[in-house]
Amino acid sequence: MMQLRILRYDGQQPGDCFTMQLGPPSLNVRWEGRVTDSGQTPASYWFEDEGLKLPFPLKQWKHRHVVRKSGDGAVIMDIVSFTTGNGLLDLLCYPFLKAMFVGRIKKYQRYPFV
Repeated sequence: MMQLRILRYDGQQPGDCFTMQLGPPSLNVRWEGRVTDSGQTPASYWFEDEGLKLPFPLKQWKHRHVVRKSGDGAVIMDIVSFTTGNGLLDLLCYPFLKAMFVGRIKKYQRYPFV
């Protein structure tokens, strides 16, 4: 599983920024983004971020985080669009990006939602 370290996290409101470091500190691969949208209904909450400084080979990144009530629990959805600027390279990157999100499932299951 890829190492991820949060260096900055302002929150989940439009204008808030974040910075993450991917991999070991010696590589210093940074990912910076800004929250561009957020909202809430009685049954759901979401916020959306866009990449400002992305790791190679990504050129664009948009990620909508959605949490919806479901019975006594919640369903968490990640809606992602990205491009490297090359369709073939996008296809090659997809499994790595998917693995990055799959790794979060067990962490979400352990989180004590109240």
